[in-house]
Amino acid sequence: MRPTTERPEALRAIELVQPVSIALVGGFLGAGKTTAIGALATELIGRGKRVAVVTNDQAAGLVDTSLGLRQKLPMAEVAGGCFCCKFEDMLNAILKLLPTKPEVILCEPVGSCTDMAATVLNPLKVYYPDTFNLVPFSVLADPVRARETVLGEAEPRFDPQVGYIFRKQLEESDVIALTKCDTLADDEATCVAALLKERYERPVLLIAAIEGRGISDWADYLLSQQPVGGHVLSDVDYGTYATGEAALGWLNATVRLTHKSGFDAREFVGALIQSMQSSIDSAGAEIAHLKAAIDGGVPFVRGHLTSTSGAPTYHPDNTVEVVEGQLILNARVAIDPDRLEKIALSAIKQSSAELDITAENVTIRCFRPGYPRPPYRILGVQ
Repeated sequence: MRPTTERPEALRAIELVQPVSIALVGGFLGAGKTTAIGALATELIGRGKRVAVVTNDQAAGLVDTSLGLRQKLPMAEVAGGCFCCKFEDMLNAILKLLPTKPEVILCEPVGSCTDMAATVLNPLKVYYPDTFNLVPFSVLADPVRARETVLGEAEPRFDPQVGYIFRKQLEESDVIALTKCDTLADDEATCVAALLKERYERPVLLIAAIEGRGISDWADYLLSQQPVGGHVLSDVDYGTYATGEAALGWLNATVRLTHKSGFDAREFVGALIQSMQSSIDSAGAEIAHLKAAIDGGVPFVRGHLTSTSGAPTYHPDNTVEVVEGQLILNARVAIDPDRLEKIALSAIKQSSAELDITAENVTIRCFRPGYPRPPYRILGVQ
């Protein structure tokens, strides 16, 4: 049965003189979406496009949003659930950005969510056919996770239900972008990309966002009027999907940091991440993504880690003296949320004490994502 094109009363009318392009950029936690979206935005701006970004998380307080604002990109954030379950909030975020007259809005869904084609792209197609120009749905894939979860070349470090989400994300993509190719030999990256292309029968692009490699080709593809939303998932097992999401503890925290004569923000971020990494490793848990940043002036200091056994990366990776700053901490870990909260608070306390920093006004939220219940799920669109 074809869906009705009559827009539900809960969805407001949006009329534009010229359609705005919507680019959904998905991928599992730790795939490098934030860096890649930043590079893509820079590329599109360089081509004369006006670009805005909508970030998304299960709770408010993202490193990604703060970073984007510092880069002076028009941004809006959807919190409290994924775009699929917060479709109306996503529309409101887009409306908030329209006064900046964007030509392209890059939308980054929560990294643990799937079924975007049916719950986001198809409702946009059906209810706003003349308002938005949808571009191919990109799903970014970390080569390590792809080898573990899809290609079976290494022992998966997450429960099977988490791997189910990763595979479904790739399955519904219009184009796959293999990220972090600068961490692989050229022939190795080409081999992994070829295997993914064979498995999913769609284009696979090679990207090294930090270097800017492959970003121009990605932009070319998105702007080339390719088919959109052609791989709708009709067989999503929402029980398995919900179990996979609930396997992860989710933590967002903010803390005010001060020191009477100044402290090294890079040193603090490093100490915090390493403390949490050590505790999580001792607990036998796996990190999906751990991000920490300090907004204390210029530059914006941040660090991230995408595996318990991996090495953190920092930007900038040098001394940055600040007197006062706000710590933003985001962690997604396969561990009980209460234990994750204790680990985070202990690491903040320990790192602050080591550098004689005062940590106050701590706001922390730690939980498991709830069962996904998208209000608008449309499987068939011509």
